[in-house]
Amino acid sequence: MSGESITGALATVSAYRDTVRYRVSAPGYVTQTLYALRGPSAPREYYLVPIDADRIRARAWTQPDAPRLIQLQFDGMTSAVFERLLAEGQLPAFRALLDRGTHSMFASCCGLLSAPVWTTINTGLGPEEHGIDDFLKQNPITGEASEVTAADIRAPRLWDMAQSQGLRTMVSSVLFPDEGVADPVDDARAGDATRAVRVFRDEIRARRPDLVVFYDTVADSKGHQWWKAYEPEIFRRRNWPLNPESIAFHAEEIPQAYRELDMWTAAALAVSGPQTVIMVLSDHGHEAAPGLSPLRVEPAVFEEIAAGFGAGISACPSMGALELALCADPAVDASAAADTLAQARLPGRRPLFVKVRHRGEPGYDSGGVDARAVRVWLNARDLAHAFDVGGNVTIAGRNIPLPDFF
Repeated sequence: MSGESITGALATVSAYRDTVRYRVSAPGYVTQTLYALRGPSAPREYYLVPIDADRIRARAWTQPDAPRLIQLQFDGMTSAVFERLLAEGQLPAFRALLDRGTHSMFASCCGLLSAPVWTTINTGLGPEEHGIDDFLKQNPITGEASEVTAADIRAPRLWDMAQSQGLRTMVSSVLFPDEGVADPVDDARAGDATRAVRVFRDEIRARRPDLVVFYDTVADSKGHQWWKAYEPEIFRRRNWPLNPESIAFHAEEIPQAYRELDMWTAAALAVSGPQTVIMVLSDHGHEAAPGLSPLRVEPAVFEEIAAGFGAGISACPSMGALELALCADPAVDASAAADTLAQARLPGRRPLFVKVRHRGEPGYDSGGVDARAVRVWLNARDLAHAFDVGGNVTIAGRNIPLPDFF
């Protein structure tokens, strides 16, 4: 196998606030640094990648009944980070892949917004033809915003075209998935990444698809949240209030995200045959942007709003710069609170929260803490503009000046 399940790996554990860090090592394999919220126990088995690219390469492209094309879609994968870690030998699966292929940079489109970029990649058409220009769509009559779904895409995607020609497909974790289609790989991702990689590999072996399309956001999400820990000196020069202990603890967040992408690549190599083409794509990269204000919701304000939702519901501690949560007693239905937060608006009627999830929804993940009944993600894309134009946040029937909310 290009990647291997290891039960004898050594896992050392450290913690900072509500996060646990597992550093997993075994002789001859890339050391992984896994982060998780407090609560879950460390996995007993890990999917690790041999550090020797020759060892990976020797076993790749050898499988019978292998896919013709495996397309790995890695959102937010940044060339500069990739090149650095590749040169340091931390990405041996990528090295094995590149030794048989090539890579280059290309111009993206659509304002680098992932929703239209990926839909353009998947359909081969531009936003004016496929119909997707944002993660949200607006009702032309009421002006209310709602999330885009697969039904809003006006053109066939790569896997739709393949299926129309009688080819077998395996599509996992993609942006705007089809409703009602089982996805064992995505289900496994709610646990730990190494388990999901094993499921991905085993599903390909069992189903023998002609086409595999897999999408992952770890480089994008970690890039947005933890670039300050990757290049802290840039942020310090712009007088960002960095916590040295937090920065040191989270220093491996972004490198680990790329090592995780290397795991998925190793799994793809493990199931490849002599005619398999493996294609890795990204929609955009990241860079330090310390000129933007480090916005965080003022805890006292959010706690006051949460208290208005009734007994048994309160604001949880902040889960990061862009994510907030409500905690609720197990017997409390928090769906009404979630609906209220979904209607919160920035100036110009744009939503304050780009995504709202609540307990009871299919596939809801509390982040490993059962008390978290509602999770919301700030609409970071529109916040900077909102601060430029000024105005109020409208939430739970209250108009709160932006400077008071953040």
